[in-house]
Amino acid sequence: MKIILVAFKLMAVLVLLALTGCASTSQVKQTEQMLTQAGFKTIAASSDKQVQHLQTLPVDKLTMVKLKDKTIYVFPDPAHNQIYVGSLTEYQSYQQILGDSKIAAQSRVMDELGEDGNNHANWAEWSNNTGWTYGN
Repeated sequence: MKIILVAFKLMAVLVLLALTGCASTSQVKQTEQMLTQAGFKTIAASSDKQVQHLQTLPVDKLTMVKLKDKTIYVFPDPAHNQIYVGSLTEYQSYQQILGDSKIAAQSRVMDELGEDGNNHANWAEWSNNTGWTYGN
């Protein structure tokens, strides 16, 4: 019985890790698409030293870097041995695209709620049963 329980726990952990890996991979691809749309350029690592440096960058994170009195923004793509690089202009464009994406996602959720989410008669029932009154 103990062996079955251990095996079940192990399977659950593996499934969770697989699902998490798929979600994060999808999120990275979406970030890379938005960075490209914002005008970020890709630069391939062309030396062993660059590949080693690429491995030290925070994964799935846009990093601000000062280089020769200029500020640049870098996003590593170690799977393809490259980085995405942009200036303040591209960074601001990325932030706008990211914001628009979040608004679109919220809009999709509201659309899925449909009429039920906005039907005041349904919500009035909560008010009647709990003593809470809408707007007061």
